Amino acid sequence: MRALVLALVGAALAQAEDCPTTTHHGELNLGVNRGACYYCPAESQAEADALCKAVCMADADCKVYEYAQPAIDGHYQNNVVGQTINCCVEHVAYADFQNPVSYESGLGDCGKEASCWSSVELSDSCAPVAAEYEGPCIERERECCVQESAEDIAGIVEWTAGGCYNQYAGQDTCLPTCDVGGWSIAIPDGCADALDSDAAAARGPFFAATAACLGAATALAR
Repeated sequence: MRALVLALVGAALAQAEDCPTTTHHGELNLGVNRGACYYCPAESQAEADALCKAVCMADADCKVYEYAQPAIDGHYQNNVVGQTINCCVEHVAYADFQNPVSYESGLGDCGKEASCWSSVELSDSCAPVAAEYEGPCIERERECCVQESAEDIAGIVEWTAGGCYNQYAGQDTCLPTCDVGGWSIAIPDGCADALDSDAAAARGPFFAATAACLGAATALAR
């Protein structure tokens, strides 16, 4: 697996001259993701960028891809979609985002979430093609993170205008404020125990083994 990750990173770097991009740190098209979301086992910002770019280049409609810092894993696992995501694909250009949110202007939890993401726009010289993606990134169920219809998008825009607050879950203690454009890895206290196996494995064998033990202990306690 690690060899495949490094090969894809190398291929993405080699491709950079043919497919230049523009990165907007701390910004995303919050909750739209018409090209779906994935979990990519990245150990650095460069790997996250390269792996997510490979996903984008296998989608002929990709205009922008978004990748996240690992500190936000606990937020998605515990309070949002029940699984980790760190790569999403948009089918509209950056200027046409239907629900643009930035860490500077986003209200409440929206701004905190945006701080952990970077949006990368393909230049006109890039030529993504429709192909079956082959790589280490794992596609998540579309129901978790994709807004298909205008009505659904209007709903996520309205939710964003309220500060991305979940009135049923209450205060989201698993949502960190990330180092914008950096690589924040520390998950808030109490939010790492339930990480799925994909995210745990990406953090190394010690973390994966510890997460498995914590999960077994939790199951016995019930």
